[in-house]
Amino acid sequence: MAIEAIGLDQIHDNPYQARLTYHKKDIDELVHSIQTHGLLQVPPGRRKDGDVELAFGHLRKRAFDKLAKKDPVGFGKMPIDIKSLSDDQMAMFALEENLKRRGISPLETARAVDKYLVSFPGKTEVELAESLNMAKGTVSNMRRVLRLPEKILEKIDEGIISFHQGRELLIFERFENAENLMRSSLDGLKTGNKYYGQPNTVEGLQKSIDSVISGQCRPLDKEWEGHRWDILFDTRAAGCLECDKMLRTHPTKSATAHYCTDAECWDRHQEERREKAAVAAKAKMEAEVINRAALVIAQEEKMPAPVMIDENTVLVDQETFTKLEASNSCDRISEGAAVRKPVKFEGKLYVAASSGMGKVEAYQLVPKEEFTGKVRTYRVPKGREYDEYYDSLRNDPNGFYHGMLAKRGQVEHVLVGPPVTFVTKEAEQKRKAIPVVADAGGVVMPVPCESCAKVDTCDRTHFHVATDGSGQLVCEQKVQAAKEILPVATEIPEDILALVREKAGTRAEVLDLNDICYGDGYSRRVKQGYALLDDELRLVDDPVECLERCTHGFHYAFDSKARDPQRVLHVCSDTKCLAKKKGAFTRKVNAEGQARKKAETKAIKEAIAQVSTLGRGEIKLVLLTQIRGKHLASYYYGGDGVKKAEKWLWDKVSAGTADLDRDTESLFKKIDKLDDVALAQLVVEFMLYYLLDHGDVGSYEIKTELPLSWLGVKIELEPEKEANHEQS
Repeated sequence: MAIEAIGLDQIHDNPYQARLTYHKKDIDELVHSIQTHGLLQVPPGRRKDGDVELAFGHLRKRAFDKLAKKDPVGFGKMPIDIKSLSDDQMAMFALEENLKRRGISPLETARAVDKYLVSFPGKTEVELAESLNMAKGTVSNMRRVLRLPEKILEKIDEGIISFHQGRELLIFERFENAENLMRSSLDGLKTGNKYYGQPNTVEGLQKSIDSVISGQCRPLDKEWEGHRWDILFDTRAAGCLECDKMLRTHPTKSATAHYCTDAECWDRHQEERREKAAVAAKAKMEAEVINRAALVIAQEEKMPAPVMIDENTVLVDQETFTKLEASNSCDRISEGAAVRKPVKFEGKLYVAASSGMGKVEAYQLVPKEEFTGKVRTYRVPKGREYDEYYDSLRNDPNGFYHGMLAKRGQVEHVLVGPPVTFVTKEAEQKRKAIPVVADAGGVVMPVPCESCAKVDTCDRTHFHVATDGSGQLVCEQKVQAAKEILPVATEIPEDILALVREKAGTRAEVLDLNDICYGDGYSRRVKQGYALLDDELRLVDDPVECLERCTHGFHYAFDSKARDPQRVLHVCSDTKCLAKKKGAFTRKVNAEGQARKKAETKAIKEAIAQVSTLGRGEIKLVLLTQIRGKHLASYYYGGDGVKKAEKWLWDKVSAGTADLDRDTESLFKKIDKLDDVALAQLVVEFMLYYLLDHGDVGSYEIKTELPLSWLGVKIELEPEKEANHEQS
């Protein structure tokens, strides 16, 4: 074919050209170039129905149109390289022209590529990528962005977000409300005049997307589970991270989070895990309750009498010895606090006062009313010298702690001596002085007998020096002692098990917290008729009674919906009994507080009565400062809006004055009428009033002991009335 001059009205655009607009600036630049240098490159075209279709060169054609308006003779025709071109070739020319264009946006490129592939369905994305020298996945990724809603594409066209940001929003494609979620993510960016949100970048949008998805989908990573969902099952073992319903987000630049879009599947895994954990938790607790109770009963019925080594030394099993060690309470006795859990042995309660070297020295613990001797405490009695008093304790044949006052819960008990020394079999064997071996130089070498199960029967002829150069003795015949293991329920005789269930009562009934609760999440509460002892025991006088001895309301419990379903909880189903215990405890505490308050009030009255005179000007200055000083806060005001300090003074000086007449000037006129003694006493009482504890009587604390001591007054409680209350 050849180059021909074709009239401008016969030249038409490429039918596959996706571009619709051409910038005036680009046309003007090309007009100037053609006027100066002529047409440097003749565009190709093809004949079509007597006219010509351009393959490319549409901008040149528009430049000729503009030139022809001024010079129709010189520019009325345009040179065209007439060729035989197929539709496929025409479409490829149009596409390549667009891709080479200056300033073409990624979205325009995507539209051009998409138009070509739609026009020629026989062409694949891979073939087109090879033709355009692109990576194989580039064409596919470009076209995916075109699936975004039109409103989102408009934001890309307008430059509000970038093409790459638009590609990030495709994560919402699988959601029914995809466009709303996309808008929510974009709302999380700092765009326009917004001064809050994530930066308007790809990374900022990724964080905003994660925030939206974390509120829509179940998490698959512990790190990102948040407060709404606790992951109980193993998401990796369940294959969730390879599932096609998994979403991957980027909460930070370097971190990755995974979420599940199938809520039903996720919830099913959770429920399966809960059920499995609940079964295991209940079985574990029931077995432990029955086993321990059975062991106690079995020991009570079948345990042989303890071995008496001497008059005050008893050989016991390791379990009893460990419990005795744990009861060591000498530090608590000195502080007046409740002793640790005592150990029942041969029908008596014992508390350890010292332990070590395989021995425990323990005193019997009895209620105070059962003790007939003289009760003692760590506090040196009035009139006794410190050294003299403690020498008498140390020289007591019944032991240092004999008669020492202690507490078990809130009930007073006494330690009774002489102390009993408890030892284990192993400690007794050591006491028998296992032979040691000395080398030729007379150096004593350690013998490996102490942990051998045959230490009583071995003739100790199998020792030899270790070959590792350590110099230690080893034994070829050493036998490791078997560890004591709690027997399982099935190993306990049936008659013992039946007795256990009868004696254990409600203690053997394990509850699932979710069966006795209503509500969900943070608002969950136990139903009427149940109470969580873990919250209530601080309000009862003897928590040990509830936790260890109760068989008519105490239950072990677990929470099958918790992160740790096997965590042991404690529940009471006899709430009437619990309410009585709490009421008794509250009355006792209130009575003790009332006694402290009464004693303090009595001492204050005594101190006030001793005051004779103070300077009147200084007294009035103190009073005025207390009712007008800047140290006063809002809580000094009463419900009627009057400062409590001023109200207190009015009630003392002139209680009958109406509230409307109570102003500061009138108050000080009343104060001026008091004599010197009454005025001095008023200010002392006023100062002490603001030192008093104005809280609940049950938690009442004495706070005036020091200033009263300055005035020569001592606060004296009335112990005999406390005792009367305790007996009642």
